[in-house]
Amino acid sequence: MPLLMSAAFGDDLVYQIANIIGDEARAFVNDGVTPMDYWAPHINTCEYPRWGRGSETPGSDILGIKSYTKSLLAGLEGGQAQRKIIATCKHYIPMQDLAEYYMPPFQQCAQASKVRSFVCSYNAVNGVPTCADTYVLQTILCYHWNWTESNNYITSDCEAVADVSENHNYTNTLAEYTAVAFSAGMDNSCEYKGSSDIPILQNSSVPDNWTTNALHAAQGSDHIISFGGLDTPAAAEGFDRTDISWPGTQVELITKLAQLGKPLIVVVLGDMVDNSPLLSMEGVKSVIWTNWSGQDGGSAVMQVISAVHAVAGRLPIMQYPASYTNLSMLDMNLRPDASSPGWTYRWCNRSVQPFDLGSHYITFAANFGSSEGLTYNIQETIRNCAQKYSCLFGVPPLEVAVMNEGNRALDFVTLAFIKD
Repeated sequence: MPLLMSAAFGDDLVYQIANIIGDEARAFVNDGVTPMDYWAPHINTCEYPRWGRGSETPGSDILGIKSYTKSLLAGLEGGQAQRKIIATCKHYIPMQDLAEYYMPPFQQCAQASKVRSFVCSYNAVNGVPTCADTYVLQTILCYHWNWTESNNYITSDCEAVADVSENHNYTNTLAEYTAVAFSAGMDNSCEYKGSSDIPILQNSSVPDNWTTNALHAAQGSDHIISFGGLDTPAAAEGFDRTDISWPGTQVELITKLAQLGKPLIVVVLGDMVDNSPLLSMEGVKSVIWTNWSGQDGGSAVMQVISAVHAVAGRLPIMQYPASYTNLSMLDMNLRPDASSPGWTYRWCNRSVQPFDLGSHYITFAANFGSSEGLTYNIQETIRNCAQKYSCLFGVPPLEVAVMNEGNRALDFVTLAFIKD
């Protein structure tokens, strides 16, 4: 999943993965199996822990998402002159949050990476459904970001046009909204051809003694590795979570395993949950988050546990306390106010485990060298920017010295933050 991939904080790795995907996708195109348009990358930000699609995103850090997007698109599409495929950035609030937080990854797609296609989403921005929002689709995307190549196009997410008339009640009829969407700048409307559902009409009682064999096996073991967390039905498209706590029955099993007095490692699968019960449990020696790690995930986890490979990943999002589910799901304000303590590491200081957390088998020492204590005047920096868009003006180079104090080589990405 992209969220796990972004935990590496490595643009080169993202490019290498995307380059292979782009080559294989082009092979399918050449063989007539698929069209050239692939609906990736998903570059929405993941700041709300209940969202079912958080694992499809690169995280919550805007600079990191922009770098991820740049590397991913370069790998997927190849060169500007001869593209392997057409990548599609998706899914295209208080105005300050919109400009500073939500929009920059899409600006990267339009201006710097010059992606050919965007998907307008199901949601509404400040009361206007995205696929009908002239300000978002034309004023910002086409005019302000100069996304005006003749073969660029905007497509709706699947059934987004029907969703607006049926659920948003923005227009009286589907035909009326279709006209509004095309007038606003949408070029294509994605519709489903059909669907199938498999009902369970009768099911016998589910046994409740599945943990007995696990505990018996653990008693005769030297080390215990417990895999738990969430499966895909718990968090996915159309399935937001109402609870971000550990499932109670799993905590009960882990508690019993911890009481056996054996070294216990807990591997957390799926979207993040509040790890507070594990962090306070004396018998739990290590907690490893693997998200959805794919077909080779088991091998990768064992290589990390056995130190075949030195671990280098860090959390690309902060881990929220379970009490955050008491906040309104309709409050999109990122900054703290009377009803919310804020979201993401930039505005919230109530994390269970913070953004950028990740232990290593090797220690590193980092210092700023001659850059120690360096300050910037933001207004002066922007005033001296010769670029048309101030966001294209990078921070002047910082000198950072990093020393590996261990006896093994390891990819280590140093993150530096400017504080206002």
